Amino acid sequence: MSLSPVQDHVGPRHLVQLYGSDNRSFIKNVSRFLTQALEQEGGALIIATPEHRDAIYRKLWSHRISPFAAEEEHRLVMMDAGKTMAQFMVGGKPDWDRFESVIGGALRRVRTGKATAARHAFGEVVAVLWKAKRFSEAVCLEQYWNRLLQSSGFSLFCGYPVDVFSTDFHGDAMDAVLCAHSHLLPTNDKLESVLHHAMDEVLGSLGAMIRERYVEQEPSQPSRLPPGEGLVRWLRTNLPEDADEILRLARRHFHDSQQLVSRN
Repeated sequence: MSLSPVQDHVGPRHLVQLYGSDNRSFIKNVSRFLTQALEQEGGALIIATPEHRDAIYRKLWSHRISPFAAEEEHRLVMMDAGKTMAQFMVGGKPDWDRFESVIGGALRRVRTGKATAARHAFGEVVAVLWKAKRFSEAVCLEQYWNRLLQSSGFSLFCGYPVDVFSTDFHGDAMDAVLCAHSHLLPTNDKLESVLHHAMDEVLGSLGAMIRERYVEQEPSQPSRLPPGEGLVRWLRTNLPEDADEILRLARRHFHDSQQLVSRN
């Protein structure tokens, strides 16, 4: 079982995935990430909202991982995202000393079955901040995480409630979030195909020509993005007059495909 990174990375991985109204791919990837550590006698830290905690626990059970047994062995430490955030915020902003004490302390409590086993963490406080439109605080927290990861030996998975079809995926705050991570996982494996479909509808034969141009330019793109997310950003930047309509249609095709999967 493996996750597909955007690029090879030396040192602790700091992964991120964006999700909109449908978070199934996100929950699946988070659970796989945590299972990678737990099934090999490693350890895991989960800082999650109650909704995602329950969904992750169900997925762990489906992978034949007992989260309760792992907690008893101290190989799994579970924390509530909202309550944890309150412990290290000072004046509405993350405080490094408190963050290191609370989060660093939690990381140090996680045990492994053998010294060489992996240790993975899932952190959702940034998602709580982002949803509240506290973008600068979320970016600051990512920087604190990177500082902590360098000395902890952990790899981290973050998630953001960001709809890639919306303008929320295009802005300075989002750029800062992407730059703070070593890997961006694809939002969904259907994203690229629904974008191609929508481009053909709006642009006709020009759509294929533009996709070829994008592929030629992609190596020079500064962001380490999967093909679908990279194409969304390219459209917003290079075809702003058509991007809204293309992404509106792509969103509709995406939702239609998800409903078809649900019915089957």
